[in-house]
Parts: sequence; C-alpha cells; structure tokens
Amino acid sequence: MSKKFITFTLCALICISGSACSGGSDRQEPQKPSATEADLQQEESSQEALLPADASDEELLEAIKEDIHVVSDSDYEATVAELMAHTNQYSGKLYQLEGFYVKNSQNTYLAKEAGQNDVDSCLLLKYLPEDIADNAPVRITGIVNEDTADGKTVAALEVVVAENLE
Repeated sequence: MSKKFITFTLCALICISGSACSGGSDRQEPQKPSATEADLQQEESSQEALLPADASDEELLEAIKEDIHVVSDSDYEATVAELMAHTNQYSGKLYQLEGFYVKNSQNTYLAKEAGQNDVDSCLLLKYLPEDIADNAPVRITGIVNEDTADGKTVAALEVVVAENLE
C-alpha cells in the first residue's frame, strides 16, 4: 500500500507543480489607456510644419537663416577643403556657398570658377533642379553629407535651395 500511496502523491505533486509553472492562460495583460481626442489634438499641434508645403525658397531661407553657415568668397577654398577632409564632422550642417554649376559625366558640382575641370576640388551637388545651365553662377544652400561619385566617397551638398545668379 505504501508504494501506491507514494506513487499517487508523486503524480499529484508533479501535476500541481506543472500547472503552477505554466502560469495558466487566463491571465490578462493590463490594458493601455486609449488615447483621448485631446491627446490626439495635442500631438497633431506639436507636429505642425514650420512652413507650408508650397513655401517659396525665400521663405525657407528666412526660416533656417540662423542655422546656415555662409561662406565668403575669401574663405571658399579653405572651407571646401575642410568639408572634404572632415566630412563626418560637418555632416548634417547647413552651408551656403557661391560658385559655378559644373556638369561632369553623370554628376554635378559646385566649382570656384567657371569651366573648372578638376572636380577633385569641387563639392558634389545632390538633388539639384535641372534648370540650371552649365557654368552658370549659383548660390547653393545645402546640407553637408557624404556620397559616392565616380567610385569614390566624397563630400556632397544636398541642395535645399539653389539660386541662379545670372
């Protein structure tokens, strides 16, 4: 009789401990409070755009003028050299430079002088409108970033505003 009692007791303990460890499926996760209409309105108002989607280039430049690093003609070469040498330090910053729009194979560049063929000293331009003539004087406001041109990683300006100075 003691063997039957011990076997029965062990089976009962195993069943009880197994059900206790499984945690049961009848537990409910706490529910998240639903968003109220006031919460939704507050979130929408905090995400309103600074400018309308159809804002002019002038309005855009006025809105971001405090963040723009304007490069003078005398600082042009030193600034471009610095941007090219240490692109990662300047990545994401806004710069405004004047120069000449130069096309080379499939890429476009900002050059110091019209007709400049040595693109190694020019800034690659990305997202530029296509209505600018080759060698036209331009003022480019753009975000510094890295990109690839002719198989090399180079400094690039992602154009925010391009102004034709002709």
